[in-house]
Amino acid sequence: MALPKSNGLVFYRGPSQLDGKPIVAIITGVKRHSDNIKTGDLLQTWILPQSPFPTQARKDGTISSVCGNCKYQKFKMCYVNTKCGVGGVFKCWKSKGYPVLNKKNIKLLHRHNLRIGSFGDPTSIPMKSWQPVLSACKSSVGYTHQWSTCDQRFKNICMASVDNRKEYFQAKQKGWRTFRVRLPGEVVLKSEMICPASNHKTTCEKCLSCCGLKQAKRKSVVIVVHGEKWKIRNFRRFRKVKLEV
Repeated sequence: MALPKSNGLVFYRGPSQLDGKPIVAIITGVKRHSDNIKTGDLLQTWILPQSPFPTQARKDGTISSVCGNCKYQKFKMCYVNTKCGVGGVFKCWKSKGYPVLNKKNIKLLHRHNLRIGSFGDPTSIPMKSWQPVLSACKSSVGYTHQWSTCDQRFKNICMASVDNRKEYFQAKQKGWRTFRVRLPGEVVLKSEMICPASNHKTTCEKCLSCCGLKQAKRKSVVIVVHGEKWKIRNFRRFRKVKLEV
Protein backbone atom coordinates (compact mmCIF):
# COMPACT_ATOMS: atom_id res chain seq x y z
CA MET A 1 0.00 0.00 0.00
CA ALA A 2 1.25 3.47 -0.87
CA LEU A 3 2.03 5.58 2.18
CA PRO A 4 -0.14 8.66 2.80
CA LYS A 5 1.43 12.09 2.29
CA SER A 6 1.05 12.82 6.00
CA ASN A 7 2.79 10.94 8.78
CA GLY A 8 -0.34 10.24 10.81
CA LEU A 9 -3.93 9.05 11.05
CA VAL A 10 -6.84 10.26 13.17
CA PHE A 11 -8.41 7.34 15.03
CA TYR A 12 -10.72 9.07 17.51
CA ARG A 13 -12.63 12.32 17.59
CA GLY A 14 -15.30 12.74 20.23
CA PRO A 15 -15.96 13.38 23.92
CA SER A 16 -13.31 12.82 26.54
CA GLN A 17 -14.09 10.00 28.94
CA LEU A 18 -12.67 12.23 31.69
CA ASP A 19 -14.84 15.33 31.37
CA GLY A 20 -16.94 14.99 28.20
CA LYS A 21 -15.20 17.79 26.29
CA PRO A 22 -14.16 17.31 22.62
CA ILE A 23 -10.79 15.65 22.05
CA VAL A 24 -8.93 14.04 19.16
CA ALA A 25 -6.45 11.15 19.00
CA ILE A 26 -3.81 10.74 16.30
CA ILE A 27 -1.28 8.02 15.45
CA THR A 28 2.02 9.20 13.97
CA GLY A 29 4.99 7.35 12.56
CA VAL A 30 3.23 5.58 9.69
CA LYS A 31 5.53 7.24 7.15
CA ARG A 32 8.62 8.43 9.03
CA HIS A 33 10.17 6.45 11.87
CA SER A 34 10.44 7.90 15.36
CA ASP A 35 13.91 9.16 16.34
CA ASN A 36 13.28 8.83 20.09
CA ILE A 37 16.42 7.12 21.45
CA LYS A 38 14.72 5.66 24.53
CA THR A 39 11.49 4.37 22.97
CA GLY A 40 12.86 3.31 19.59
CA ASP A 41 10.69 3.04 16.49
CA LEU A 42 7.24 2.87 18.06
CA LEU A 43 4.15 4.34 16.50
CA GLN A 44 3.16 7.29 18.70
CA THR A 45 -0.34 8.29 19.81
CA TRP A 46 -1.26 11.87 20.69
CA ILE A 47 -4.46 12.63 22.61
CA LEU A 48 -5.27 16.33 22.42
CA PRO A 49 -8.07 18.78 23.26
CA GLN A 50 -9.68 19.98 20.04
CA SER A 51 -9.02 23.52 21.31
CA PRO A 52 -7.13 25.58 22.33
CA PHE A 53 -3.48 25.07 21.33
CA PRO A 54 -1.89 22.54 23.76
CA THR A 55 0.38 25.12 25.43
CA GLN A 56 -2.61 27.34 26.17
CA ALA A 57 -4.66 24.34 27.28
CA ARG A 58 -1.93 23.55 29.81
CA LYS A 59 -2.03 27.12 31.11
CA ASP A 60 -5.81 27.44 31.44
CA GLY A 61 -6.44 23.93 32.74
CA THR A 62 -8.41 22.59 29.78
CA ILE A 63 -5.62 20.05 29.28
CA SER A 64 -7.48 18.04 31.96
CA SER A 65 -9.74 16.74 29.16
CA VAL A 66 -6.88 14.49 28.10
CA CYS A 67 -4.69 14.43 31.22
CA GLY A 68 -7.31 14.16 33.94
CA ASN A 69 -5.94 14.68 37.45
CA CYS A 70 -2.38 13.82 36.47
CA LYS A 71 -0.10 15.28 39.13
CA TYR A 72 2.59 15.90 36.53
CA GLN A 73 0.44 18.70 35.15
CA LYS A 74 -0.56 20.09 38.55
CA PHE A 75 3.00 20.19 39.88
CA LYS A 76 4.51 21.30 36.54
CA MET A 77 6.80 18.33 36.10
CA CYS A 78 5.42 16.83 32.87
CA TYR A 79 8.30 15.74 30.65
CA VAL A 80 6.41 16.45 27.40
CA ASN A 81 7.06 19.78 25.67
CA THR A 82 3.76 21.01 24.23
CA LYS A 83 5.44 23.64 22.06
CA CYS A 84 7.38 21.19 19.90
CA GLY A 85 6.18 17.67 19.02
CA VAL A 86 2.70 18.01 20.52
CA GLY A 87 2.23 21.45 19.01
CA GLY A 88 3.31 20.23 15.58
CA VAL A 89 0.83 17.36 15.65
CA PHE A 90 -1.95 19.75 16.73
CA LYS A 91 -1.16 22.24 13.95
CA CYS A 92 -1.11 19.49 11.32
CA TRP A 93 -4.47 18.19 12.52
CA LYS A 94 -5.97 21.69 12.50
CA SER A 95 -4.83 22.12 8.90
CA LYS A 96 -6.55 18.79 8.06
CA GLY A 97 -3.20 17.16 7.42
CA TYR A 98 -4.18 13.75 8.82
CA PRO A 99 -6.65 11.38 7.14
CA VAL A 100 -9.05 9.35 9.25
CA LEU A 101 -8.19 5.74 10.04
CA ASN A 102 -10.24 3.34 7.91
CA LYS A 103 -10.35 -0.29 6.78
CA LYS A 104 -7.79 0.36 4.04
CA ASN A 105 -5.13 2.49 5.70
CA ILE A 106 -5.24 0.55 8.98
CA LYS A 107 -2.93 -1.91 7.19
CA LEU A 108 -0.19 0.69 7.65
CA LEU A 109 -0.13 -0.23 11.34
CA HIS A 110 0.75 -3.86 10.69
CA ARG A 111 4.23 -5.02 11.75
CA HIS A 112 4.54 -2.03 14.10
CA ASN A 113 4.56 -1.73 17.87
CA LEU A 114 2.56 1.07 19.47
CA ARG A 115 3.08 3.60 22.25
CA ILE A 116 -0.30 4.23 23.88
CA GLY A 117 -0.46 7.83 25.01
CA SER A 118 2.73 9.60 23.91
CA PHE A 119 0.79 12.61 25.16
CA GLY A 120 -2.50 12.43 27.00
CA ASP A 121 -3.90 9.67 29.15
CA PRO A 122 -5.12 6.58 27.22
CA THR A 123 -8.22 6.32 29.41
CA SER A 124 -9.60 9.59 28.04
CA ILE A 125 -10.57 7.55 24.98
CA PRO A 126 -13.13 4.71 25.10
CA MET A 127 -11.59 1.24 25.18
CA LYS A 128 -13.58 0.28 22.08
CA SER A 129 -11.74 2.97 20.10
CA TRP A 130 -8.37 1.50 21.06
CA GLN A 131 -9.27 -2.06 20.14
CA PRO A 132 -9.01 -1.79 16.29
CA VAL A 133 -5.64 -0.05 16.61
CA LEU A 134 -4.30 -2.57 19.12
CA SER A 135 -5.51 -5.46 16.98
CA ALA A 136 -3.69 -4.05 13.95
CA CYS A 137 -0.35 -3.52 15.74
CA LYS A 138 2.03 -6.25 16.86
CA SER A 139 2.22 -5.12 20.47
CA SER A 140 2.09 -1.99 22.61
CA VAL A 141 3.24 -0.18 25.73
CA GLY A 142 1.14 2.24 27.75
CA TYR A 143 0.70 4.08 31.05
CA THR A 144 -2.12 5.78 32.95
CA HIS A 145 -2.30 8.01 36.00
CA GLN A 146 -6.07 7.40 36.13
CA TRP A 147 -5.69 3.78 37.26
CA SER A 148 -7.77 4.22 40.43
CA THR A 149 -10.87 5.58 38.66
CA CYS A 150 -10.73 4.50 35.00
CA ASP A 151 -12.32 1.61 33.11
CA GLN A 152 -10.41 -1.23 34.74
CA ARG A 153 -10.02 -3.07 31.44
CA PHE A 154 -7.12 -0.71 30.77
CA LYS A 155 -5.02 -2.71 33.23
CA ASN A 156 -4.72 -5.31 30.46
CA ILE A 157 -2.82 -2.90 28.20
CA CYS A 158 -1.41 -0.18 30.47
CA MET A 159 0.81 0.17 33.50
CA ALA A 160 -0.41 2.12 36.52
CA SER A 161 1.84 5.19 36.75
CA VAL A 162 2.73 5.57 40.43
CA ASP A 163 5.12 7.94 42.17
CA ASN A 164 5.65 6.49 45.64
CA ARG A 165 5.35 3.22 47.52
CA LYS A 166 1.88 4.06 48.84
CA GLU A 167 0.50 4.39 45.32
CA TYR A 168 2.40 1.26 44.29
CA PHE A 169 0.65 -0.89 46.90
CA GLN A 170 -2.74 0.70 46.17
CA ALA A 171 -2.41 -0.09 42.47
CA LYS A 172 -1.21 -3.64 43.15
CA GLN A 173 -4.26 -4.24 45.34
CA LYS A 174 -6.42 -3.30 42.36
CA GLY A 175 -4.59 -5.84 40.20
CA TRP A 176 -2.35 -3.51 38.18
CA ARG A 177 1.27 -3.86 37.16
CA THR A 178 2.99 -0.58 37.91
CA PHE A 179 5.54 1.84 36.51
CA ARG A 180 7.01 3.73 39.47
CA VAL A 181 9.15 6.85 39.43
CA ARG A 182 11.61 7.01 42.32
CA LEU A 183 14.24 9.35 43.63
CA PRO A 184 17.93 8.36 43.39
CA GLY A 185 18.86 6.04 46.24
CA GLU A 186 15.33 4.81 46.92
CA VAL A 187 14.95 1.06 47.23
CA VAL A 188 13.88 -1.06 44.25
CA LEU A 189 11.24 -3.50 45.52
CA LYS A 190 11.62 -7.26 44.98
CA SER A 191 8.63 -7.26 42.65
CA GLU A 192 10.14 -4.51 40.48
CA MET A 193 12.82 -4.34 37.82
CA ILE A 194 14.76 -1.26 36.73
CA CYS A 195 13.61 0.03 33.34
CA PRO A 196 16.15 -1.45 30.86
CA ALA A 197 15.68 1.46 28.46
CA SER A 198 16.71 3.92 31.17
CA ASN A 199 20.14 2.25 31.26
CA HIS A 200 20.34 2.20 27.45
CA LYS A 201 20.47 -1.60 27.51
CA THR A 202 17.57 -1.70 25.08
CA THR A 203 14.63 0.40 23.84
CA CYS A 204 10.93 0.35 24.71
CA GLU A 205 10.27 -1.03 21.22
CA LYS A 206 12.40 -4.10 21.94
CA CYS A 207 11.60 -4.52 25.64
CA LEU A 208 7.79 -4.18 25.58
CA SER A 209 7.53 -4.95 29.31
CA CYS A 210 5.20 -2.01 29.98
CA CYS A 211 2.18 -3.72 28.46
CA GLY A 212 -0.03 -4.19 31.51
CA LEU A 213 -1.39 -7.64 32.23
CA LYS A 214 -0.56 -8.90 28.74
CA GLN A 215 2.68 -9.89 30.47
CA ALA A 216 1.17 -10.54 33.90
CA LYS A 217 4.09 -12.67 35.11
CA ARG A 218 6.66 -9.96 34.46
CA LYS A 219 7.78 -7.70 37.28
CA SER A 220 6.56 -4.15 37.60
CA VAL A 221 8.96 -1.46 36.37
CA VAL A 222 10.75 1.33 38.24
CA ILE A 223 12.78 4.27 36.95
CA VAL A 224 14.76 7.12 38.54
CA VAL A 225 13.20 10.54 37.96
CA HIS A 226 14.85 12.11 34.94
CA GLY A 227 14.53 14.99 32.49
CA GLU A 228 15.31 18.68 32.75
CA LYS A 229 16.72 19.86 36.10
CA TRP A 230 13.79 22.13 36.94
CA LYS A 231 11.33 19.27 36.38
CA ILE A 232 13.33 17.04 38.69
CA ARG A 233 13.27 19.82 41.31
CA ASN A 234 9.49 20.00 40.97
CA PHE A 235 9.25 16.23 41.42
CA ARG A 236 11.24 16.51 44.66
CA ARG A 237 8.91 19.26 45.86
CA PHE A 238 5.91 17.13 44.97
CA ARG A 239 7.30 14.24 46.99
CA LYS A 240 7.68 16.50 50.02
CA VAL A 241 4.01 17.45 49.75
CA LYS A 242 2.87 13.86 49.13
CA LEU A 243 4.80 12.18 51.92
CA GLU A 244 5.86 8.55 51.61
CA VAL A 245 4.44 5.89 53.89
